Amino acid sequence: MSKKVFITSGTGYIGEEVAQAFKNKGYEVTALARTDEAVQKLQQHGFKAQRGDLRKPETFTQQLQQFDIIVHTASTNDHDFATVDKAVVQSILNNLKGSNKTFIYTSGAWVLGDTAGVIADEKTPPNPIDIVRWRVDVENEVLKAAQNAIKTIVIRPTLVYGKRRGPLEQLTQIAQNLGEAQYVGNGDNQWAIVHVEDLADLYVLAAEKAKAGEVFHASEPKSIAVRQVAEKIAQAAKVKKVSAITPEEAQRTFGFLSVAFAVNHQIDSNKARKELGWNPKARDLDKELQAEKKTLAAVR
Repeated sequence: MSKKVFITSGTGYIGEEVAQAFKNKGYEVTALARTDEAVQKLQQHGFKAQRGDLRKPETFTQQLQQFDIIVHTASTNDHDFATVDKAVVQSILNNLKGSNKTFIYTSGAWVLGDTAGVIADEKTPPNPIDIVRWRVDVENEVLKAAQNAIKTIVIRPTLVYGKRRGPLEQLTQIAQNLGEAQYVGNGDNQWAIVHVEDLADLYVLAAEKAKAGEVFHASEPKSIAVRQVAEKIAQAAKVKKVSAITPEEAQRTFGFLSVAFAVNHQIDSNKARKELGWNPKARDLDKELQAEKKTLAAVR
């Protein structure tokens, strides 16, 4: 009998790929669905649907005992994100106490803040940027719950790209709208990145091989300068201009994403390679962005 996996988002950017990765390995995948439309989409992908509402965790967390692995990838992506995320995690942990079930929490490398040229690994103390400061406490609660007979794991993705979705697609669209690609300051600061398919593989490996109470970074071996990213975005968006802007200008144009422009982010993920056998594949970022460009043009 195949193991049963529950995912809090089977249609989101990361969640859909994670759900597919588990399905490809023979797991029976069920995902949370708030609407009939979401149920239909999940079923089209070969997943089962569990009706419920992320903002009302009691609508689904009491049913989690029937699953072997629970993966939290969902986000409200609004000003309630922190409040909702804390409530969902607490409800999941309460319902899994003493079960020996696996719970994987999706955090993010931004909890490490600006690494200031140092390559940060899982032992590096958190120094979060303000918009994710709350996540440090959630991570701690998740890891502490390993003492309550729950196999808890935290995964910290870096900047996720690929499959014509995600932040780089958003930046390509903005560049098209502005007629130029932009970066902050001199653009020498680095971004750590990971392809969404590689990230999804890490979730499966963590569920199968990780010990309880562990944190894993998800990052390709080499980071990339933000100015170089802007140049690639300009090429994909078919705009000729690449401009340096101030942090204030970035805030007006990019909103919360502007924080990332100034962060120098170099992340070590050797732990996942050594302990789990994770092997992220090198991708051609130019080709990935060109694929995103084609999709954006098609939906105009």
